[in-house]
Amino acid sequence: MLVVDDEEDVREIVGEILADAGYDVRLAADGRQGLALAVDAPRPAAMVLDLVMPVMTGNELFERLKLDIRTKDIPVVIITSDASRAPKGVPVLQKPIGLGVLLRAVESALTTAT
Repeated sequence: MLVVDDEEDVREIVGEILADAGYDVRLAADGRQGLALAVDAPRPAAMVLDLVMPVMTGNELFERLKLDIRTKDIPVVIITSDASRAPKGVPVLQKPIGLGVLLRAVESALTTAT
């Protein structure tokens, strides 16, 4: 599981929630770091992605993931304060996010991807 969010508190809390649920979690502070980790082994089972970030936005990262054969099928769940910016057809959670809502969205994205 890869969590990509520039807000350290959000990134850490989401990472802890997913780790407590049994996921192996890696964290990235921006889209560039997220892209590097997405193509690095081990490949993430899914990605929780913020949209508004410095260096490389979540939308830019999402577009690059979908263009790369190695990453195009990684399930993505968007977490954002501005859902209008989210790509179409991707699960979107409005910040602040509830624990149960986050876990259900990740489980659903993983189930849908298989």
